[in-house]
Amino acid sequence: MRLCVNHPAVLTIPITGQTFGVLLVAMALGRVRGSAVVLAYLAEGAAGLPVFAGGAAGIGVLAGPTGGYLIGFLLAAYLTGWLADHGWDRGYFKSAAAMLAGNVVLFGCGWPNCRSSYRPVPSWRWACIRLWWVGLSRSLSLP
Repeated sequence: MRLCVNHPAVLTIPITGQTFGVLLVAMALGRVRGSAVVLAYLAEGAAGLPVFAGGAAGIGVLAGPTGGYLIGFLLAAYLTGWLADHGWDRGYFKSAAAMLAGNVVLFGCGWPNCRSSYRPVPSWRWACIRLWWVGLSRSLSLP
């Protein structure tokens, strides 16, 4: 287990509350305003404000191992906000399903970039399984 924890693929993709925050904002504000908030967040980070995980900033972060996740924030916010606009924010199971759908989009955007950044493949799988588990548990915790 120690070898997996110390592998760079596991340490470079941080576990933060950003994914949960993006989905929560989208559920609360809807498709248009939620996506606008996430777009403003990405623009702030790209402009050099230290808003990304670990105080990172700049265009280079969007091209790095976490860049796919950051772009996925916008798509996940759009989908989750659209579902909220159509009544999926009413009740636990619909809310959880909407947030899970957002997580699927978010990780679908993030994993290919993460995978291409790291070798060997087993460490990539470990990092993705760990991140997916955290995303799943957060999606089910709040609604």
